[in-house]
Amino acid sequence: SKVNDLYVKWAITAFSNKEPVIVIESEGKVRGYFVIKIDLKLSNYLGYTYGRMRSLAIDGSCREKGLGKRIFRGAICHMKKSGAEFIDSGYSTKNHVSASLHTKEQFRTVYEEVTFHKWLN
Repeated sequence: SKVNDLYVKWAITAFSNKEPVIVIESEGKVRGYFVIKIDLKLSNYLGYTYGRMRSLAIDGSCREKGLGKRIFRGAICHMKKSGAEFIDSGYSTKNHVSASLHTKEQFRTVYEEVTFHKWLN
């Protein structure tokens, strides 16, 4: 429940900040979202347009129906149409489905990091 609330907060915050939020529907219901961003500060500094894949969530009851692949490819298409020349994405190393999707879409590993979380009451 807390994790779901966190995803909702991320999506609302992104929308409030006017960042693109791509949604995917199935059977007339929203089943997932993907927050993306063209990082203008980094783009200006590096001299090419830099896109970021920020937050993706798919309804657990809709897994293994290809929705994740469709929204992932849609996000790439949207960023390309927005002028992105480079896309940065990250995922949890335990998320083998995401790792496979990134590989199939020709992303390559640049670096690895570990993030620790601790819920405090």
